[in-house]
Amino acid sequence: MKKCIDKLGTIGGYVGAIICVVAVFGRFYSLVTIQGFNAKSILICGIGIGVFACWAKLQAASMKE
Repeated sequence: MKKCIDKLGTIGGYVGAIICVVAVFGRFYSLVTIQGFNAKSILICGIGIGVFACWAKLQAASMKE
């Protein structure tokens, strides 16, 4: 279970970072919406996924083998 949660945290971290970068570049190029979604909402979603990834990595680090 520890390996699964650790892997989930790693994947979530990468996905959250990519979503945040897409939202920031969208706002940098003055796009208010990206694929029909507000860029600010996409950024908040990416931050939320990143926070979940941090929680998963901390949970995996505190688990016993």
